[in-house]
Amino acid sequence: MEDVTTPINDSTTPHTVEGLLRVVEERDAEVVLLKLMVDKLKLQLLRSLRARFGSSSEQLDDPQIALLEGEPLYEHALPIAVAAVAAANAPAIDRKLPAHLPRETQVYQKRVPITMTPMGNPAAAPPVVVAFA
Repeated sequence: MEDVTTPINDSTTPHTVEGLLRVVEERDAEVVLLKLMVDKLKLQLLRSLRARFGSSSEQLDDPQIALLEGEPLYEHALPIAVAAVAAANAPAIDRKLPAHLPRETQVYQKRVPITMTPMGNPAAAPPVVVAFA
């Protein structure tokens, strides 16, 4: 492998267009070589981790990876307009019974018994119901 720290403009490099193009081509080839080496080392590291610890049971799926990387998952959908349902106790709703049903009128009166207990010894006589009001 070549030395990466060599200066671009050393004294042996001619300052012509062809010489500079040759230097650029050499650097591009070196960059490609280094990228391949990085990919190879990453693959070796993953293989050694897999051999040492086994396959991971907590793997991330694509949407989780997208969340971690900050990519948008899906386009934001527009909210769906939902028709408002009228409440059952709204005054605009007709709550009358149909005309074909029979009508029966019933009148209820509130009747409360009045009880009186004799004064003195309440155990001597039970309470007496006097009347209904």
